Amino acid sequence: MPKDIPSLHQIDIKNDSLLSGFAMLKVLAIDSKQAIPNVNVTITGANLDTTIITGLAGQTSFKSKPNIVKVAIFHDGYNSVQIDTVELNANTITRITAILGSHLMTNPVRLYSKRKLSEKEIKEITDDLNNDKHENEIKLIKDKTCYLLNEI
Repeated sequence: MPKDIPSLHQIDIKNDSLLSGFAMLKVLAIDSKQAIPNVNVTITGANLDTTIITGLAGQTSFKSKPNIVKVAIFHDGYNSVQIDTVELNANTITRITAILGSHLMTNPVRLYSKRKLSEKEIKEITDDLNNDKHENEIKLIKDKTCYLLNEI
């Protein structure tokens, strides 16, 4: 059974005099393997409350007046990144790389059986699944006495 993986982020700041007194925020959203498209990036600060979405390459950018903002980066199926203080200074590019960790979905799993299972058998199956034992390694599933159905 998959584990909940935390999200991480890194912030890099670079001077860019071509911004003419403005600040640029750039965000890249990736998981452990690739860019994640359609990630929501919410930016809130003084007189500012906006959400932008990453493109197919997992990137987006936002130009603003200098400000101190909060940034939230989130997508279904991933743990979000919340950054409480990001200084957007004049003539700088602030680049946030967010590595989004997978989030365990709370979809119910139903256990079906050919016969009535004892409380002990149900507990054993539950414990095995919670301890990363693969379904095919669980005796009652392997011998086709019962099977699991994930609801979506």
